[in-house]
Amino acid sequence: MGYRDIDIIKLKFPNHLFIMIGKVQKIKNKITIEKLNDEDVFVAYKSLMKLQFRPFWYLILYVSSIPIFISNNLLVMLFNKLHWKLIVVDAVIPPKNKRM
Repeated sequence: MGYRDIDIIKLKFPNHLFIMIGKVQKIKNKITIEKLNDEDVFVAYKSLMKLQFRPFWYLILYVSSIPIFISNNLLVMLFNKLHWKLIVVDAVIPPKNKRM
């Protein structure tokens, strides 16, 4: 936080300085400081409704991805039933052999 942030908080919330500093630090990437009538103020370009809707949107995306995982498992079972050879990829990198 910069000196302008602290000055704004001191002017607006003198009794709750440290509480407001913590709150401003949490939302620092969502607000900017602008001059309004020769006074520094915090400005947010996203409305509260948009900020509250974002977690709901993430939930919708998560729930919509569940059928992809289910269909993947069903396809693997189908391939195994038809005795098709699946390419198995091992994600573990073997350690390099040390030569002495």
